[in-house]
Amino acid sequence: MEKLAVDLTSFLMCYNRNMLEINEEYWRSMMPWTILPNLF
Repeated sequence: MEKLAVDLTSFLMCYNRNMLEINEEYWRSMMPWTILPNLF
């Protein structure tokens, strides 16, 4: 599980460098629960 987390983190860091804005929109669309608390 830890290795998976490290691989995922490395992937996201590399992905962020290339597509910061698109990555942010992607995570917001994939994880709406990160936005919901801001609505209430």
